Amino acid sequence: MAKFSGGYDYDFVDQPPKSLECSICLLTPRDSMVISCCGNHFCDPCIGRIKSNRKPCPLCNSPDFTTLLHKGVAREVNALRVYCPKKAQSCNWQGELGQVDHHLNPTANSRGCGFVMIECKYKCREKFERRAIAFHEADNCANRPMEVQVAFLARKLEMLATENREIKNKVTALEAENTLLKQQMEARPLPPVPPFYFTVYNYRQYKKDNCTIMSPPFYSHPKGYKMSLQIYPNGSNTGTNTHMSVYAFIMRGEFDDTLQWPFTGRVTVDIYSYKLKKWTQIQVFNFKEYPIERGYDCVISDGSGYHLFFPQDQVETEYMFKNGSYTFVCFRVNRVELV
Repeated sequence: MAKFSGGYDYDFVDQPPKSLECSICLLTPRDSMVISCCGNHFCDPCIGRIKSNRKPCPLCNSPDFTTLLHKGVAREVNALRVYCPKKAQSCNWQGELGQVDHHLNPTANSRGCGFVMIECKYKCREKFERRAIAFHEADNCANRPMEVQVAFLARKLEMLATENREIKNKVTALEAENTLLKQQMEARPLPPVPPFYFTVYNYRQYKKDNCTIMSPPFYSHPKGYKMSLQIYPNGSNTGTNTHMSVYAFIMRGEFDDTLQWPFTGRVTVDIYSYKLKKWTQIQVFNFKEYPIERGYDCVISDGSGYHLFFPQDQVETEYMFKNGSYTFVCFRVNRVELV
């Protein structure tokens, strides 16, 4: 708005032409008036003050003049595009200057600037921005009529009922999901537990390729520790190139949160002798010497086993079954004792 009773001090979208400027306030003229003495135009408030104080024309110094509304200039001014005076409060409206008053003070059926301060219609002496006044009058004003308060409570009860229905629907969906998960858990096959059998097919080829062999995972007991065997046909550490090395490892399992850590149990591993036609207990892997705090997603480094598990020539002669070009070695995890 104008800083004083003169021209328009709006933020214009495009700078108005100099020809429209009031020569007194140097602003875009409000109610532009043309004067009889020299034909120049001024703001009605500006030239009105000159005339009421009986001063001469500020441009031609004529002591006597009359004024008349300059309708052509007024139309040009009203057509200039301006931003809302509440732009600093984030109102993004822009339009013709002639529509500003309607934007700031709309009719009952029109939507105006939401950032104009309005007094509560229930005379509580509070003022709110237009965008918030309806909420105050309907929900918060202490002076609002009883029927308005009742309507507010009815709306709130309806909202609570809707929220309650949504919560019930969510609970029903979660219960159904939980039931489905339980059914899936019950339908899943139980994980393998000792005695756990593991046959290495093409053992001689693994040895030739110097590959490490890892068994499928098994569990120490139902809902127990997840484990795996790892076999080095060419040995490891002190057994490299002379012995088969075998280790047992703890892996990350789905029941770990319910188990006691560290794991300090014993794992008994057997190997089948095709020469003697019977299982031979090889070693008991003692995790008390290598306590495991927690398993890994895959075998990394922590485990218990023996570098000198079996001499390679003894594996070839006693524990490897040959069928043509295929060779087999069978292992059995006989039991896992929890210590």
